[in-house]
Order: sequence, then structure tokens, then C-alpha cells
Amino acid sequence: HITMITRSYQRFMLTACVCISSQWTVKSLQLGSGLSPLPAPSSALLSQLQKELKQNDINNGWELGTAVSTLEGIRSRCGSSPTTTETDTPLSLLHDFHDSQTGLCSEGVWHNAMLGIALVKSSQLLQTNNQSPELATHYQEWAKRLATNLYTLNYRPGFGFVKRTPSGIWEAPNEGSSAGQDGQPEFYAPNESVGTCNANAAAVVFLSLLSEICVDEDNEGGDGNAADCEVSHMLENCAATFTRQYFDTKAGRFRYQRRVGDDEKEEQGDGEPITTKPFRAVDQAMAILACSRILKLINDNAVDNDNNNTVDNMVDNQRDAVQQRRYIETRTMATMTAESLMDDFGYGMYATEGINPPVNTIGAVGVSAPKLSPDAVLDPDKLITTRNSWHDSIVCFTILASKMCSGGESPRGLIQFLARDYGIVANPDDKGSVGATRQLLLSHNVLKELDALQKPPVKPRNSYSCTQAVWNAVQRTQGEVDAKQGNKPIPGFVDFDAGFRAFQEETCTSTRVDNGGTAMLSNVATDYPNVRLWANTETAAWLLMDANDFQF
Repeated sequence: HITMITRSYQRFMLTACVCISSQWTVKSLQLGSGLSPLPAPSSALLSQLQKELKQNDINNGWELGTAVSTLEGIRSRCGSSPTTTETDTPLSLLHDFHDSQTGLCSEGVWHNAMLGIALVKSSQLLQTNNQSPELATHYQEWAKRLATNLYTLNYRPGFGFVKRTPSGIWEAPNEGSSAGQDGQPEFYAPNESVGTCNANAAAVVFLSLLSEICVDEDNEGGDGNAADCEVSHMLENCAATFTRQYFDTKAGRFRYQRRVGDDEKEEQGDGEPITTKPFRAVDQAMAILACSRILKLINDNAVDNDNNNTVDNMVDNQRDAVQQRRYIETRTMATMTAESLMDDFGYGMYATEGINPPVNTIGAVGVSAPKLSPDAVLDPDKLITTRNSWHDSIVCFTILASKMCSGGESPRGLIQFLARDYGIVANPDDKGSVGATRQLLLSHNVLKELDALQKPPVKPRNSYSCTQAVWNAVQRTQGEVDAKQGNKPIPGFVDFDAGFRAFQEETCTSTRVDNGGTAMLSNVATDYPNVRLWANTETAAWLLMDANDFQF
């Protein structure tokens, strides 16, 4: 039992699902078996869509156009590396972003979940704007195929999604692979015994969004294998294991990762205490978003099935009682997690005063913490003060989308202080930046920390493309002005659009797509001018995610 914790500011509602406890073994699964590759849309269709988005006054037209271009760029990187051809297997880990038969973009969970979110949101917005129904349907089919094969490859019943499973589609990450030549094979190494919170949360968000646009057929005659599961069945399974495996009832927040067997150790009191593992702010934020999505679906289903009834009144039968219990349990989890995010991680005080900075990590075990002594590194209560704008931006989006600020905790203050810390406001006297474009972007590191670490000559700031896309979502969530202060512009948003769009135009890499035409792929960062998968899947997803996706 989890005691309900209340707080004065508005909370949001999330869900807990029935936990599935079972043994699992890795099976030899044929991904995409019997499926033919999805055909690419014609270049004429893509060109017409981009033209319409530029000419017509469409809400968030630039974001949608950029996301579609990115998706087509990802699709085009199917056997397009310098070392492979369209018929060669395995694919390159660094350069090949798409397998047309399975719909997968890699063997990892986070990248595929972000790609899935971008596909679903693109399909929804194209349909809403009455544009390119053919492309909208195509993205929906791609998303469904991606979901099925991601679930088949990486989901383990009773545990959740593991980090990375070898599929045989991409090359092994050894010294002779493209990843080995790039000096980072360990980044792509298979890991079937560990799962991470943010990746599992992203998968829940993806499947829940997909469930809204899919009409599942009854699957009573199926044998229960992952490949035969409809979207709602996959969602229920991964949501159940997510809340069970990652929420720490002792700490009142979500864990960074779980290893196979951790739940048994915890129940039996054996092994290393689970709570000594680090807790990250970004995991709390993604967990809140994931659970918000599931409760939104529970609430919507209650309304649809019972003539505008709400989940709070679902007591007519046993199934309704179970749903209500799930609703209340995970609302409690979310309440406790939000409490921790605002208080323990320090975002509440930071939004109020902007003096004491928040932290991205609590608990230093297994985390590089150069500012802590060897003894302090082993103390789970010690705080790691190192921050970066990727973590802080995702937390900021969650706080705004979930309306977690109250009293003196100001959304405007949160945005303004983050913009200050990461130097988004243009400053002609800033010698650490190069050009007006970079001055209008969030640097990856806090400027004071960056300046303290560097010796003359000072290097230019490094700004990551995916972080700018998250900040774009923050801007769309809060708006550019503060109505409470007479519609005054909010510092941190002034000229950001111009800087971000100029950055995309100046740094993106053009790539040829099927049937002619071109698409654009984002470089990783201003000081990392290479095209990599994660920079593009995240950018496409965050450009389209909206606060309304997590509210009900």
C-alpha cells in the first residue's frame, strides 16, 4: 500500500496496471517474418506537402514539415552507409537508420520509441490538417510494424524492455564495425539483462499514442506471442511491468535501471539494496509523461463506455473496480514522484528563486562524480551537481505540461532561469560563442561550469540539436508571452525560433530519398557535426509532442 501524498499544486493522474510475474527466456524470433518492405511515398507527394506547409498558415507547420523531412531522411538511410548497399546485411550501426521490413531504426528501445512517437504524431497532424492522407496512413502502418517488432525484439514478460538485443539486422559492435572505427562500440553493445526507466517510459508513451489511432481487431484466437499481440495488449503488458519494475516504494520515485532478478532480490531482502542505485531527474520526468498517457486512456475509455462517466465513478462491475484501483495507485506514484522532482531534485525552489540550482542525479553509485570524495560517491544521499540542458529541458517540459508549479513556483521563472544558465539569450559580449545563431541556442553545459573548466582560449559552446527540439516543445507548451504580466515576452523564448530554424538550415545534411527528392537529417551538435540516429529520432518526436498529449 502506498500512502497518498497531497500537495497544493495541481496533480495529474496516471495508472498502475496488473503486474505480470513470469519467467522469461530469450527466444529465436523472426522479426517481420512474411512482411514485405513498406513502399516509400513518392517524391511528388513529399514535395507537395512541404509546399503546402510553407504556403498555408498551418499551426506548427514548420515543426511538422521538419519532422516529416527527418522521417524521410531516416527512411532513406537503409543500407545507405559507405560500407553497405541496399541488399547487404548486416546494416551499419552508425550510418543505417532503417530496416524496411521490420520498421526498426536500431536494436535499442529509446531510439525506436522516439521514432514511433514521431510517426504517430505526424500521422495525427496530417489527418487533422487534412493533408496527405496517403502519407498519414503510411506512417500509421510504419508505426504499427515498428511497435510489433520492437516488442518482439526487446520486451521480456514480467520485466519490461531490455536495453538492446542483437537482431542480426545490424552489424555486431566490434572493433571492425563502423561503431568500432568511430571509437564507441560499447555504446551499441547488446544488453539483455538491464532495462532503463526513460526507455521503458518512452515505449509506453509510443504505444499509448499508437493505441489512439489504431482500431485493433479481436485477437482471441491468437497464441499470445508478441508478434500476434494487438497494440492494446502490448501497451497493457509494458505499462504493467514499467510501474512494477521501476517505481521504488521506499524512495517514492522511479529508478534509473533494473536488472533481471532485482525484484526477487528486493522481495527476499537479498543482494545490494535497490535504493542505492542512482535516481535521475529525466527518469522522473519521462515516467510522469508515460503514466499520464495511460491514465488519459483509462479516463477516455471510461467516458466513451459509460456516457460521460469518469474514472472516479467506475464501480459498476469488477473490471471497473480494477481500473479504478489502477488509476488511484499510479496517481499516487505520480504524486510522490512529482513531490520528489520539485523538492528533492530542487526544481521547485529553483523555479521560485533561481539561486540554488536543481540537480539531475541523486545517488552517486555507478555515476561519474568528480566533485565527490571516494567515500561520498558510495553515499546514495549525496547529490551530483553536474547538470546539462537535455535533462533540464525534458524536466521543464514535464513540469509545464503537468502544471506542477504552484504558489511561488513560477513557470516563467523556471524558463527564465534555465535560459540564463544555458545562455540562450543573445549577448554580443559573450566571448564563448560564435555567431548570433549559436547565442540563441541552449548550450549543453551550464555556462558558469563551462567557463570554470575551460582555459584560454575559450572554446565555443556546444549545443545539441535534440535539446533545441525539446525547448521548442517547452515554448509551445508555455507560449511566448506571459499573460499575467501584460503579455510580456518570456526571456528564453525571444528570438529562439529564429536561432533554432537558422541552426537547422545551416547544419542539416541533405540526403536523397527514394523516388527522387531530398530530405534533411540533423547533425548531433554544433561541435559534433555528424549525422547520428538519436539526434534525428529525438528531434522529430519532440518537435511534435504537445502538452495536450498528457492532459485530460
